[in-house]
Amino acid sequence: MAQTFLNLTQGVTGTLPNANFSGGKIAQVIEDAETVHSTISSTTYADVSLQATITPSATTSKVLVLANLNNIKINSSSGGNLQIRIQHDQGGSSFTNLAEYEGVVGYNDNDVNNPSPMFLHSPSTTNAIIYKVQAAQLTGFSSGSARFNNRNSDGGYIRSSLILMEVLA
Repeated sequence: MAQTFLNLTQGVTGTLPNANFSGGKIAQVIEDAETVHSTISSTTYADVSLQATITPSATTSKVLVLANLNNIKINSSSGGNLQIRIQHDQGGSSFTNLAEYEGVVGYNDNDVNNPSPMFLHSPSTTNAIIYKVQAAQLTGFSSGSARFNNRNSDGGYIRSSLILMEVLA
């Protein structure tokens, strides 16, 4: 959005009303960070150890879901594609899809760093909402797998995160 700046030191008389900007403020931030290594070896979706819960303070709030998945390594001589999805459970009964992303591509031990899916959700509730990230093989992978939070060669760990931000209306 473009910003317009006014020079209020010249040519203005009278009193300006107080401005009140209430929308768009961040009410709370929740993070789940993981260094746990996850392996995806099937076309069936599996959790990648990222899950967080947020309770919105108003039914008009939105939840910005930001996933940062670090150091994915495709371990397949034929290469392959991954699909990643963000799910939510709002009523405590089952998870449903919010967004699905396809086409994380890699070949024979190549790193595919930092896919970062995100979604702006309008849950219309003040009940707790659980969000999680899942992944599955899409195509390729005649054999092999994909690894999330693949270890560094120096033995260190990679950190991925799921961040939930409540945005006030």
